[in-house]
Amino acid sequence: MPQTPPASSEVRAWAQAKGLDVGDRGRLRADVVAAYLADQQGARKSRPSAPEPLDGVAALQERVAGLEEQVNALSGTLQAVQERLEAMTQVQIRRRPSLRRRLSG
Repeated sequence: MPQTPPASSEVRAWAQAKGLDVGDRGRLRADVVAAYLADQQGARKSRPSAPEPLDGVAALQERVAGLEEQVNALSGTLQAVQERLEAMTQVQIRRRPSLRRRLSG
């Protein structure tokens, strides 16, 4: 498929920015157009392309969400265990006067 030629105004602006001698009107020299095309091709090659989306991103996001739910559940379990341990400790302190004296003194 043949490539459409660049707009003369684009080539003219590029050439003037590069310091090449081109007129404000009229046909552009073939060497100027060729230099413009080469420069544009080089610019396209040197530009980093957008990263491709990762395969299975949705699956990874679902896995992360599942792991977050597990962490939240474990956090709740840990809090319940800590509360139960605290209650058991308080019972032991009340039952053993010697322990109560050691902790308060």
